[in-house]
Amino acid sequence: MVKDKKARKVVLTKMHRQVLHDLNQVIIGATGNLDQLVKRYTRLPLSGSFTTQVASAVRLLEQKCKALIEHIQKRTILFAS
Repeated sequence: MVKDKKARKVVLTKMHRQVLHDLNQVIIGATGNLDQLVKRYTRLPLSGSFTTQVASAVRLLEQKCKALIEHIQKRTILFAS
């Protein structure tokens, strides 16, 4: 039984690390896309202050990331016990 719990914990830890890695890759990609969109937007003749919209988008991404990490951690705890 101990080996099964240890093996399960090892597998869950690997999965958790992979998911975190994948999330980081998504965040990096989204940040790059956001950067490109900001640059394109600032070149438009009607562009005003874009700071508020960017800050809002970043906060939304951060909230989604945090919620996903919390969900994964809860599932990891449930599977580990």
